[in-house]
Amino acid sequence: MNYSYRTAFQKNSPAYKVAYKFGWLDEICRHMLKPKPYNFKWTLENCKQEANKYSSKKDFCKLANGAFQIASRNKWLEIICGHMIEIKKPHKYWTKQRCTDEALKFAHRTEFSKISNSAYCAAQKNNWIDEICEHMTPLGNELLRKVYAFTFLDGSIYFGLTDNINRRTVDHKTDPTSKVFKHIQLTKTQPVIKLITPNFIPTQLAQSLEKELIKQYRENGYKVLNSDKGGGIGGTKLKWTKEKCQLEALKYKTRGEFQAKSRSVYTISHGKGWLNEITRHMFEPKKPHGFWTKEQCYVEARKYVSKKDFRINSAAAYGKAEKNKWLTEICKHMIVSKRPNGYWTLELCLKESLKYKTYAEFQKCSSSAYNSALKKAWLKLIQKNFSQIKRVNGYWTFERCKAESQKYKNKRQFSLGSSGAHDASFKNKWLDIFFPIQTTTKNAST
Repeated sequence: MNYSYRTAFQKNSPAYKVAYKFGWLDEICRHMLKPKPYNFKWTLENCKQEANKYSSKKDFCKLANGAFQIASRNKWLEIICGHMIEIKKPHKYWTKQRCTDEALKFAHRTEFSKISNSAYCAAQKNNWIDEICEHMTPLGNELLRKVYAFTFLDGSIYFGLTDNINRRTVDHKTDPTSKVFKHIQLTKTQPVIKLITPNFIPTQLAQSLEKELIKQYRENGYKVLNSDKGGGIGGTKLKWTKEKCQLEALKYKTRGEFQAKSRSVYTISHGKGWLNEITRHMFEPKKPHGFWTKEQCYVEARKYVSKKDFRINSAAAYGKAEKNKWLTEICKHMIVSKRPNGYWTLELCLKESLKYKTYAEFQKCSSSAYNSALKKAWLKLIQKNFSQIKRVNGYWTFERCKAESQKYKNKRQFSLGSSGAHDASFKNKWLDIFFPIQTTTKNAST
């Protein structure tokens, strides 16, 4: 009796699967409201009527997630939730155990962040977030997608890509305009859904893979239900274009405020390389010469839980501490999150590389991902993510090639990591100088 719709019951309770398995659903769901028709739209008025049924945003989001998401996206929540009770927790209420218990109520981090933001922020601040969210299923975004396929008993197949496979499955099975829905009605059979990529991959890579699969299956004689070549992202445009990110950035006076209050837009702008351009108007108070003493750097470092946060949010202090070799001493309190062996898969390296413009920036800011990609010969696969900087003729002198070669263990790594310097060295016959052939001599016994 806790839910008004079957979708809410299915999404929030494991009892749904048990009831479905034993055929009890129709009986125990008689009290529930009928689902909205496929052409129903959540207008401001409809969202307001739905919100009036609940006394808190938490219940509204849990029991009427569709209306809540539309209201959140259109910034109607403040208008329609004025009657709801907001209970403020006392200072330091969110201990690790309470955050853990709260996190167990949610299936995705986005829900956790929206519905219980105070617990989410406390967990993030204390660096508990990864540990307490291990059970959650990751959701994609405009930069990440999964590729999937619906297969029918008659050999028909449909390919697609999505950021939320559960929602997309429901859409295909209930939307009369869907090719999958039409084929279900025609054949009176239910398809089997298969994830081609179990994990999220960069959207551009997912689009290419979908196109290739559609082409390959058509050539092999399969009945492919897709009406086009594929590569669409769910029929919608990317939400955060450069222009929209710029409009969002204009609301803030400093980068720190921008990052704190609009983290997702900040992250997208950073990943796309727009950050410097869209934050030119921001006031960044410049410290006087000599301000960053060892003591000041130490005070600044105490604000962060990791070196990465320190570097991103206080580059001047970090740079001064690095230059004067104070980092180890002033960052002793920070948590070092060492990656397990085999952590950097091709998928994660591709995702990480999207944050940077060049190989050099990738190598400097994410050396572990770069080194894994170099070691496993993946750099060629991710080079399209980087802006290629064309060197002037004659740039690669003997001294520059020698300095560049010293970053690598052998000729192969040199070739993969710095093809321009490698090619110049090969052309000028310097490779054997940089990487001399090691010979072993056997002492002859007399």
